[in-house]
Amino acid sequence: MTDRSSASALDEHPQTVAALVSVVAPSLARAPGVSPLLAHHDGDAAVAFGSAGVRSADQLRADVARVAAVLPAAEPDDAREILCVASDRYHFTVALLAAWQRGHRVALPPNAQRELLCSLAADPAISLVIHDTDEMAGLDLRELLAEAGRASASEPAELAPLPAERRLVTVWTSGSTGDHQRHAKTAGQLFAEALTLAEHFGLAQERDGLRVVATVPSHHIYGLLFSVLVPLVSGGSFLRETPLHAGVVRAALERTRASVLVSVPAHLRAMGILDPGALPNLSRVFSSGAALLPATARMLSERFGLRVTEVLGSTETGGIAWRTSCIDPDSEQAARAVWTPLPGVTLDVGPEGHMLIDSPFLPPAGPRPWQTADRIEPVAPPESAGSAGSAAIVRFRHLGRVDGVVKIGGKRVALAEIERRLHDIAGVEDAAVSVVEVAGARGMETVALVVAPGLSPEQLRSELRRWLDPVVIPRRLRLVDALPREANGKLTRRRLLEELARPRPRVRGLESQAVADEPGLFEVYVPRDLHALRGHFPGSPVVPGVLELELARERASELWPELGRLCAVRRLKFVRPLRAGQRVGLRLHRRPAADERVRVEFSLFSTGERLAAGQLEFAIGETAGR
Repeated sequence: MTDRSSASALDEHPQTVAALVSVVAPSLARAPGVSPLLAHHDGDAAVAFGSAGVRSADQLRADVARVAAVLPAAEPDDAREILCVASDRYHFTVALLAAWQRGHRVALPPNAQRELLCSLAADPAISLVIHDTDEMAGLDLRELLAEAGRASASEPAELAPLPAERRLVTVWTSGSTGDHQRHAKTAGQLFAEALTLAEHFGLAQERDGLRVVATVPSHHIYGLLFSVLVPLVSGGSFLRETPLHAGVVRAALERTRASVLVSVPAHLRAMGILDPGALPNLSRVFSSGAALLPATARMLSERFGLRVTEVLGSTETGGIAWRTSCIDPDSEQAARAVWTPLPGVTLDVGPEGHMLIDSPFLPPAGPRPWQTADRIEPVAPPESAGSAGSAAIVRFRHLGRVDGVVKIGGKRVALAEIERRLHDIAGVEDAAVSVVEVAGARGMETVALVVAPGLSPEQLRSELRRWLDPVVIPRRLRLVDALPREANGKLTRRRLLEELARPRPRVRGLESQAVADEPGLFEVYVPRDLHALRGHFPGSPVVPGVLELELARERASELWPELGRLCAVRRLKFVRPLRAGQRVGLRLHRRPAADERVRVEFSLFSTGERLAAGQLEFAIGETAGR
C-alpha cells in the first residue's frame, strides 16, 4: 500500500497523533494528523463498489474536491450544521468528507422517515441539506457526481488533517428507551475508534482486501464506523447499497466477493429463510444494537458455517466490548455469555452494578468514568486495585439495563427476559416488550408486539406462564405482520406503543387486489395474523385449501356479477402450500357457458410455480351463494 502520510502533517498535530498512537497499532497510526482516511489506499484502489459503479481512492479525492468547491467555507462563529441525507454510501462519504474539508459539522438523521427529514431540514440550526433524493431540496449530489460531469472534475487532492478536538458529526441515540438524543462526535473519538476496530479485528490484514457489505445505514454511528470509516482507514472498500432482504443480501455477498458482513440481530435472524450453504464464506460477521439470540447464532453456524462477532456499544460511549456469539442451546448459559473490553477501554462496576467506562471514545469534556444504564458482573477479579475507572476487568457478563428492569405488582422483572422467553417459543419470528403505567395496585404492566404466524395470543401467554409469574405476562399482546423497526434493526418505544394503540384490523381472509390492465389477474397477500392460520398448523402454518377456493369464488363473482350459484369444483389440485407472508398471483379465466353452466378456471402461482389450480362451475340464473 502507498503510505500517503506526510511528515509536515504529523509535525503540525503531534498532540493529536500521540493520543491515537496510545490506543492503536503503529501500522495504522501513521496516517496524517488525526485523519487517517485513505492513508492505506493506492490511488487506483477501490473504496466503493456496487450496481452504481466502482470508485477508486483517487476518484473519491477528486469527488470530495468537486463538492467542496461549491460549498461555502464555515464561518468560525456559525454553529449551524449541514444535514446529510444520502442512501448511496459513496455519496454519503463524499458529502461527509467535503463538508469536513470546508470546516462544517455534519448532522446525521436518526432515521430516514420523510416527515422527520423535512422537519430537520427546516430547522434553523441546519444551513444546508446535501442529498441524493428527489424528496429533498438543497445540494443534489447526483448532479455533481454524474458521469457526464467527470471530465471537468477536480484533480485528486489530499485530505487535510482534522484536529482531534474538532467536532465532526452530530448523531442521535436510537430512541429504543426514550426520545432520540443528540450527541456530537469529535475527530479524535471517531478516528480512534475506527482505527482500534480495524486493528483489533484484523480488518486491515484481509488477504484479498477488506470488502464490507452492510445491512445498516451509514447515518447511524454503528454503520458510520463499521461500513464507512473502518474501510477508509484500513485500505478497504464498501458496498454502496444497503441490502435488507435475505435473498438480496446473499446475492450482494456473492456478486461482490465481500469478506465482511455488518448487520444487526433482526436482519441476521431473517437469513433463516435461505437454504443451507446459501451464504458464501466470510471472514467476519458483525452484529450490534442488541444481544444476538442463541437460536439465531446457532442457525447461522449450522446452516452457513458462520460465527458472529457481537459488539457492545452506544451512541454516547462508542464501542465498549465484544464477544463471539454463543450457540449453546442452553438459554440460561447463553444469557450469561461473557464480554471482553475493546483495547483502550477500561471498565469498573459502580453502584447497583452500573457499568463505569473510561475510554478514548468518550466525549472529551464528559465525565470520567462514564456511568451507563447497563449492569455488569466481572467474571474475573480486577488485576489491580484502584479508583473507579482504573480496575482491569478483563471479562464480564452483561446483566441487562437498569431501565429495562421494572417492578410490577411488587415483583421485579427484566423486559429482556420476557422477550427472550417469547423468542424461545417455536413459531415466534420476532418480538418486542415494553412497559406502560396503569391504574391500580400494579402501577405498571407489560405490553408486547409479536410476529408469530399460526399462533394465538392465548398460546403465547400459556407458554410464558411456564417460566414467568402471571403478573408480569403481557396483558396487551398484539400479533402483527412485522415489527415497525428502524433501519438499524431497533424498535423505538414510541413506535411500539403507537402500533398497540392502532385500531385492530378485522382480518376476514386473504387480501387481494386486481392488477391494472390485466382482467382476471390479482395480487394476493397472506396476512401473518390471518385467523385461519391458527392451529393449521402450529410451527408451520399453511393456508387451508378451502380458503383458497373461497378467494377464487369471491373474485370470480365480483369480476362477473352475473354468475350464479357455485355448484361444482373440478380438476382441483393443491401443488404447493400457501404460507403466511407470501405474495402470489391469482389468475381467473372464464369459459363459454355449456349445459347451463359457466366454468371459471383458476390458478394460484408464485414466480412461475403453480401452487393450486382448479375449475369452478357456476349455475346460470340461480342466486349466488356458497
